[in-house]
Amino acid sequence: MVGNVFEKLRANVKMKSDKYSIVVDNFYKKFKDIEIGPFSFNIEKGKITALLGSSGSGKSVFINSLLGTSINYQGNIFINQKERKDSDSIQNNSDIGFYSQMDFSLYSISAYDFLYNMCYVMGLEQKLVKTRLEYWLKKFDLWEYKDKPLKSFSWGMKNRVNLIFMFYKRT
Repeated sequence: MVGNVFEKLRANVKMKSDKYSIVVDNFYKKFKDIEIGPFSFNIEKGKITALLGSSGSGKSVFINSLLGTSINYQGNIFINQKERKDSDSIQNNSDIGFYSQMDFSLYSISAYDFLYNMCYVMGLEQKLVKTRLEYWLKKFDLWEYKDKPLKSFSWGMKNRVNLIFMFYKRT
């Protein structure tokens, strides 16, 4: 009986998800004394959404689950109608944009090399990577700094690198 209820719930979540790029249904995770969730929400296709919360509220835990670096949670996460636990992280992550504050202060790698390597890790088509990177670095006025180490960038420049990291997937 419980299995039938779960399958109906799962089918219902999948039916709703064609309108949404992300569907989260009863996400729950527990560490020792700390519980995160349960919570549910949907993100419509093409919408920008912010995840806000106080320190220790579980934002990073949820994001790690959403991005597939942790699948040890209860509930369901669907990205473009694919269940996160049952699908390829690289493919799913190339379908969504994600911006997170990153501290580049220790990175001696150049902005171009960092972004190029991230494209490779995400499985983006290598033929298009150079064109995309040039486009976005120029768009954000970073082309002339592309060979400089990230640790030498100002806070604003580092934020622009983060934005490029999010946007270049869809150009």
